Amino acid sequence: MKSALEETQKYREYFQILFSAVKSLLKPSAIILDVFKSQLVKIPQIKSRYVAESPKAVGIWLFIEEDNWEIEERIYEAYGELLDLFPENEVDLRLLKLYGRKPEELLPDGFMKW
Repeated sequence: MKSALEETQKYREYFQILFSAVKSLLKPSAIILDVFKSQLVKIPQIKSRYVAESPKAVGIWLFIEEDNWEIEERIYEAYGELLDLFPENEVDLRLLKLYGRKPEELLPDGFMKW
């Protein structure tokens, strides 16, 4: 019987094969963003999401209202899983707290609502 680690590795290998096939049809960043978004929608405390893409990286800025260690941990766990799934892609995550401000007050140029 295979261990959980062996099973996980097998699925990662299958996913990498699938990702390589799909990569030629879609932008890799679109797949990355869709996978991450599917995890983030489960965290309603995220007030807004923004993204900026470059040829080499995807920048993601997430905003929550204030400090909340449980929510932050859930976000970083989802981010860690994303990095495990896409180890060859550069994905930069920033998690910021609003404390009553609007995201637009904190965002640099080049980010769009996601």
